[in-house]
Formats: sequence, structure tokens, C-alpha cells
Amino acid sequence: MIEGPAGRLVSLKAEFARTLGRRGGGGAVHEVVPGPGFLGGGCGGADDTPMLNLFAASNPIYHSSRRLRIMGADCVAHEGDINEYWLDSIAHESSRAPFSPTWICSAYLLALEAVRMGYQEIVDVGSGDGRIAYCGRILGAAARSIEIDGGLVKIQEGIAGRTGVDFAPVCADATRYDFAGAGLKNPAFFIGGLAQMGGDEMAASIIRQISPGKSPTGGAGLVLAGTRSRKYAGSESDAGWGEVINGSGLAKKKTVTLPTNWTFGEPDDTPYVFAGF
Repeated sequence: MIEGPAGRLVSLKAEFARTLGRRGGGGAVHEVVPGPGFLGGGCGGADDTPMLNLFAASNPIYHSSRRLRIMGADCVAHEGDINEYWLDSIAHESSRAPFSPTWICSAYLLALEAVRMGYQEIVDVGSGDGRIAYCGRILGAAARSIEIDGGLVKIQEGIAGRTGVDFAPVCADATRYDFAGAGLKNPAFFIGGLAQMGGDEMAASIIRQISPGKSPTGGAGLVLAGTRSRKYAGSESDAGWGEVINGSGLAKKKTVTLPTNWTFGEPDDTPYVFAGF
């Protein structure tokens, strides 16, 4: 269960934002990776934090890192800029949400929970720089990272080469991808776009292929990035995903709140809804 580590990470983010004067927004990226034990350990109690820092060191969106102590924890703070990439990321017919990453540690906890729930494959659609698929792979799951923007896929390929972690980046339109024919057995699909920003259409295209009676044969789950902001219609219903969940026969399993880049300067963080057939 990741609720404990997730709560600690939310508190860590709030304190980190306070020390920076809550600077955020635009193309700036600010995040921290705490030291061993803070996230509770991975599969088998492994300490995967060096691999999370390696991801940042291998990723060109980050330009600097420094060590600091927050809430009594030794941390590495990573800072970067996504301005070079976010406009290109929405210059595609089916892409409505610009690239803005979740925190590396948030990606790790989400992938860890999916693995602990029994999912054997992590499939990240609209994957940006591939961090969720990367985390799934270091946790021992099979991984597939699907991103429509070629520039972001090149980042993923570079990270895979520099880290030695093959999380299978694919340049493709996930709304037209043949998931039913991909040989998946027991996957968790991660959708990072809000339901109100086209994520509902992405989810619908996947659900049509993975609903009971269709491939994959071992069952499937979805992890859906949501919002509680009142500026988005329907946010009060399962973080914006209520209509999709209720209309498709999915069963909601849990909601976990975690830091993301787009909520760095905000008091509320991002709810991720776990649902499955």
C-alpha cells in the first residue's frame, strides 16, 4: 500500500515549494528525490532511489541538481525546463494536453502500486519522457511507453540507452494503437491527460479493446490522472473520471494523491484513480 509514502511525499513537496517561495508554473520543473527508506522500499524492500536519480541525470529536461535536507530527509533536488518540448507535444491531431510530468517519485509509487496489485505490464499512454514505464521496468514489470511526439520519444530512447533500462518506447498515436493485438496479458494502462482535456477519449479507445471478453486475457486496469479543481467540469466525480468509470463497467479500486509538476505551486496535488475490470 502506498498511501503512507504518498502522504509523506505530498508533505515533502509542500515544504520544498515553501523553501522555493512556491515558484512554479510555466515551463519550470522542480522536484526532489528523497533518500533511502522515505518511499518505503520497492519490491522485496529494494532501494530504487539511485535509479530515480539516474533517470533525472540522464534526462535532458533537467539542467541542474543539488543536495538538500527537507523534513529531516536527505534529498536530491532536480530542476529543469520543458519549454522546448511542451509546444511540440500538442502539435498533433489527437493530442490535447501538453507535456508536463508527474514527479519521478510519484511515477515510481504509482508503478509500485500497480505491480503490488498484480499487474504484470505497465503501459503508459501519452507517456511524455517515459518515467512511469521506466519505473515499472526497474520494478520488474514488462513495460511499454507510447508517445505520439517524436521529440519526446527521442528523449525516451536516450534515457533508455544511458540508464540501461529498456522500457520499450514507441512513437504512436495511442488512440489508434492495437492494444488488443499487442499480446498483453495483465496490463495496467496509465493515462496522464485529464478526462476534461481529452483523456476521456484516450481511455475510451483503450477500454473498447480491453473490456471483458476481449484481449488481454488476464484482466486489465487503468490508472487515471485526475483533478479536484473546480475550474474543470465534473471534477467532483472521481476526480473527473466518474462518467468514464460508471459508463464502462469499471470498478474503482482506490484514489492516491501525489505531486506533479503542474501542481507544484498549488495547495492541492493530483489524484490518481485506480480502476479495473
